[in-house]
Amino acid sequence: MLAEYSGRAVVSTGRWLCIVLCLAFTSCHYSYLVETPGGQFQENRGQFEKMLELAEQGNSDAMYFLGLMYAIGDGTPQDDVRAYTWFNRAASRLADGRREDAVVRREAIAKRLTVDQRAKARRFDEQWLRDTGFVEER
Repeated sequence: MLAEYSGRAVVSTGRWLCIVLCLAFTSCHYSYLVETPGGQFQENRGQFEKMLELAEQGNSDAMYFLGLMYAIGDGTPQDDVRAYTWFNRAASRLADGRREDAVVRREAIAKRLTVDQRAKARRFDEQWLRDTGFVEER
């Protein structure tokens, strides 16, 4: 995280962004949780919308957190297909251990998906790439 530059330790901007996103997600994860009449939990949707906005701008950390949010239904209805697609997008952009974590989570969800759901996930990715103009990084 720290790099030596002209005798001073400098924290990279990318790492700060990751730290801020992690803290934002962690602090919001339970602080706004309320029980609905059906016994389910619904978190403040604002955090989900912020992550979605960042992910659509190409932020790989936000893509990873969207995968988590869809996987557990945090701020949005639980959706394994969308969780899989966001983990897949994050895995194609993250590096090192964070990439490995996204891959592990994606593969765990993939085990639960049917053939039709996997095809749907591929269509989501293809449409997203057309809409955003992003090129998959590997």
